[in-house]
Amino acid sequence: MDNSLIRCKRVTKEDYEKVMAIRPPSDIYNGGDYLPDYFHILIDMPNNEMYAAVIEDKFVGFTLMTTVDDVRSVVTRAVRVSKENDGKGIAGIMLKWMNIGEFLYRPEVIWHKLTGNRTHSPLLQLTDNGIYNKTSEQVSL
Repeated sequence: MDNSLIRCKRVTKEDYEKVMAIRPPSDIYNGGDYLPDYFHILIDMPNNEMYAAVIEDKFVGFTLMTTVDDVRSVVTRAVRVSKENDGKGIAGIMLKWMNIGEFLYRPEVIWHKLTGNRTHSPLLQLTDNGIYNKTSEQVSL
């Protein structure tokens, strides 16, 4: 996947339908996707930020990040990628948005952490298999 094709966009309430169109809720957590019911609650929380990976005008990825520890830590709580872009590195690209020089880099952030379970998270499955080893990273001191 050519990274230059992907834009980072802060998600707003008006983007609800575009976010839900990334992947059918029935495909997430065996049909137990929480986002359709909690999107508007989560977006209103001051410590939550939502971002979309956009190619042309289509949302192809989504991430929900929560700041904690007086904004010294960011926890990536949700990532989803469209079926047609599965396995093309979109999730990894979104995670790297926190790195130095990228869209979401903040010098005050010391840790970027991930949450998830290995049953439903391809990224954590890659970690288990030794393919991806960046589940927790000290970004700056």
